[in-house]
Amino acid sequence: MLRERDYVLLLVGEGMARGEIEKTILELELRNSVILLGQRSDIPLLMSLFDVFVLPSISEGTSMTILEAMACGVPVVASNVGGNPKLIQDGVTGFLFDLKRPDILKQSIHKILTDTSIATSFGRAGRKRVETMFSFEKMLNSYTQIYLELCHVKDV
Repeated sequence: MLRERDYVLLLVGEGMARGEIEKTILELELRNSVILLGQRSDIPLLMSLFDVFVLPSISEGTSMTILEAMACGVPVVASNVGGNPKLIQDGVTGFLFDLKRPDILKQSIHKILTDTSIATSFGRAGRKRVETMFSFEKMLNSYTQIYLELCHVKDV
């Protein structure tokens, strides 16, 4: 069973809700369990510290942070919104959860933190997915194909 002292929540980024988050941390006496890192430029280093990457967005496009986590071999838990389902294969590279089901979010995080085989499997599968589906070369080839189609040029 996980206990509060077994983990630390790192919140990366900056936004208008920071004051409210700080207030909640104090009210719930979580000063030793939650660290607000603010805006950072050392994301690869931070990713190497994570046991799980969580993105509980209400709305999302194509999340570069999910791709960064997967590229670093970090298992991902994310809300089933926007472009997240196109990035994460639920149960293969990470877990997706419905925003109306925070219990599933909690269960998903717990599974990854307590089952190293799931965490390792998701990390490896996520890294492979990024390498094969979202690499620079893949993106370049896709853009080239679009431009060729727009110009009515056959494949080169």
